[in-house]
Amino acid sequence: MARVLSGPETPDSPGPERYEGVYAERRRSCGMALYDAVGVAREDHDGHSPQMLEIVRFFGAPHVAVITSPKTLGTDGVMDCGAYVANLLNLAEAYDLGAIAQGAIGMYADAVREHFVIAEDRDVVCAVSLGHADPDHPANTFRTDREEIDRVVQGLPA
Repeated sequence: MARVLSGPETPDSPGPERYEGVYAERRRSCGMALYDAVGVAREDHDGHSPQMLEIVRFFGAPHVAVITSPKTLGTDGVMDCGAYVANLLNLAEAYDLGAIAQGAIGMYADAVREHFVIAEDRDVVCAVSLGHADPDHPANTFRTDREEIDRVVQGLPA
């Protein structure tokens, strides 16, 4: 746990260089909504730690799938994992299971690899926690805002 609180380590796949514009706004909005839901004020930095630790506790879920890809596949392998994760989330929903994709796990790739005994020739991409959601837990009461479809999808010219 102390390893997580000391900050991100070296991920197998590089994350964004920075969040700008609408991407920074969406990220900030989502984070603030989560912390509001669990009763942690934005300026309460000590209060953020317990919520952050939920990531490595897999939110108390009884099952976790750690998604990896062969290092030799690079970005293509990571993209394939994204498609797999999307389908896994849909399948969980179809079976009335709670599921949450956890990209933040990738920031602790060495610790995850060590804990789950994952071979060095595989990139740790993310995890998916699975179980029956607690509908009364405050973290399960908020939803992120969504952009209107015409703002994120562009049609082909006529």
